[in-house]
Amino acid sequence: MKRQHFIFALFLLTIIGCGSINTGLEKEKIVFKPEDTGIRKTYTIRVPDLGENEKTIFQEFGGHGHGFRVVYADSSIIYYTNDDAIATPNFKNYETIGWLGFDLLNKKKDTIVHGQQDNGLFWKEIKVGEEFIGYLNVSPADKELFDESIKTLK
Repeated sequence: MKRQHFIFALFLLTIIGCGSINTGLEKEKIVFKPEDTGIRKTYTIRVPDLGENEKTIFQEFGGHGHGFRVVYADSSIIYYTNDDAIATPNFKNYETIGWLGFDLLNKKKDTIVHGQQDNGLFWKEIKVGEEFIGYLNVSPADKELFDESIKTLK
């Protein structure tokens, strides 16, 4: 009988632990249609649930790639793009760390850059291969949630 209670308690703790891993994040599914990008492509990401700070999701697509932005009412943004022919939303923030950006002929494939904007808000960009994910205009109170969020893109 003790063994059954132990197994049940272990199971219960596992369920509770899994439920709290992404506290403060909610799952979003973004689907690109074949007529927009040439193929059907689905992304999932856990984005910050900021309560009254409503969010809107925008899809972007064109000749060089596609992406999306999750824009909150307070101007904080999470973005993804696989279009390396245009500047990312954080391009101007590169100056805040004295970085000149990605060299066109000698691009580093995996790079993480981050910093604080002149207004005290935070930004971050991760480049893996030809894909970019990042955030900008994030308050110090929400920075940890946004850091966790951009790690969840699938």
